[in-house]
Amino acid sequence: MPTVWNLAALLLLALARVAPAQPARPESHPGGILLVVTDKSGLVTNDSPLYLASNHAAWNPADAGMKLSGRSDLRWQILLPGPVGEPPLAFKFTRGAWDACEVAADLADISNRTLAPVDLSGVAAAEPVVIELTIERFADERAGATAPRSGDDAMPRLRVTGRAVRVQVIGGAGAAAGAMRDVLVWLPPGYDDPANAERRYPVLYMQDGQNMFDFRPPTPGEWRADETATALIEAGEIEPIIIAAVPHSGSNRLVEYLPADGLGVRGQGDAYLDWLVREVVPRVERAVRADGEGQTRGIGGSSLGGLLALRAGQRYPGVFGRVLAESPSLAVRGNEFREELFGGVASWRPRTWIAVGGSELGGDSGGQEASLAFAHGAAELAGRLQEVQGAGGVRFELVDNAGHNEASWADRFDEALRFLYTPQGR
Repeated sequence: MPTVWNLAALLLLALARVAPAQPARPESHPGGILLVVTDKSGLVTNDSPLYLASNHAAWNPADAGMKLSGRSDLRWQILLPGPVGEPPLAFKFTRGAWDACEVAADLADISNRTLAPVDLSGVAAAEPVVIELTIERFADERAGATAPRSGDDAMPRLRVTGRAVRVQVIGGAGAAAGAMRDVLVWLPPGYDDPANAERRYPVLYMQDGQNMFDFRPPTPGEWRADETATALIEAGEIEPIIIAAVPHSGSNRLVEYLPADGLGVRGQGDAYLDWLVREVVPRVERAVRADGEGQTRGIGGSSLGGLLALRAGQRYPGVFGRVLAESPSLAVRGNEFREELFGGVASWRPRTWIAVGGSELGGDSGGQEASLAFAHGAAELAGRLQEVQGAGGVRFELVDNAGHNEASWADRFDEALRFLYTPQGR
C-alpha cells in the first residue's frame, strides 16, 4: 500500500502529465529557431536563392548572413541562434530584392510574418524549435514586373498626388557616408500658382521616405502623406507645407537611425542628424521655396525614425521646431536606453506629437505585455517633456488597437499635421 508521501508524489506526477503547456514565443528559446520553408512557386534555386529579411537585420532583402540553404527534401532552411531577443521577430522572404518578395497565391501583397507562440516543453534547451512555413509565390511573377532591384536602391519610381521634385544628396552615416540618394520633395497645392510666386513654405523632413507617398515592401503599406496633406490644405485645416521624404539607406538603416549603441550595432544616429542638418536641409531649401525658419521646420518618422526625430528635437531645437514621433522605439535596451538619451532633459522647445498604438508588438498575451511596456515608455517621455515645456506644446496619443505599421501611422497623420501645422489665427 503506498504511503501518504507516495500518494502525493503520484498525484503531482499525474497533474504534471495533464496540465496544459503554456505557449511561449519561440524567440525566447535558448536553442534558437530553425525555419524550414517549402517554396510552392519553384522559383527558388541556387542561382536565385532565398533570404530572410527581418526587423532584426535592418530589413535587408539580400543579407548574406540571412541566406537559406537547400535541404535533401527540396525545402530550404535557416537557423536563427537563440534566444532571438526583442522586439518580436517580423519578417518576409525574398529572392534577394524587394521586387522579388513573397506574396499570396493570388499575387496580392501580404503582411509581415510573425511567429505564433508554441509549446516549448518538449524541446531541449540545446535544440532549436522547428517551424515549417510555406511560400506561395513571388512579386516578380506579376504581369509587367520589372527586373529585381537592389534593396539599397535610394528610390524606385514613385507616384504622388500633386507634384514632387527629386533632390539628389550624397552622404549619411556609417557605410552610407558616400552613398547617393534621392529626397522626394512634395509640393503643396497652389505652390505653382502665379499668385504664390513669392510665398515660402515650412518644410517637414520625414524619415523612411520610401514609404511616405507610395507603397514599397517590406512595409505593408504607405503613409498616404500626399493625399492626407492635400486634403487638409485644401480644407484650410493646416497651413500649406512642403514634405521632404528622406529615404533610408537600405541595409545601413539600423546603424544610421540608432542614436546610441543597441540591437548589436554601433548606433550613428547623431552623425546622421549632423549630415541631415549640414547637407540635406540646405540642399532641399535651395531647391524649393522654403521659409527657412527653424520654428516652423519639422522632422518626423516612425519606429526608429520616430526615435531619431525626438533626438533631433533634443540636439537641434533651433533647426527643428516641430517633431512628429510615431511609435518611437524607446524600448531599445529597455529603460536604460530611454534614460541614456532623454533622462536628463531639462528643457524642450519643439512643438511635439508623440503617438503609439495599444498593439504595437502583437495582440497575443506576450505581445500585449510588450506593447504595454512600449506604450508606457512613450507616455513617460511625453509626460516628462510636458513638464519641462508645458502641456500645450507636447501632445501624446494612445490608440488602443493600433499596431506598429504604416496603416496605423497613416491613420494618425492627419491629426498629427493638424496639431503641428494649424493655420495661424485658428
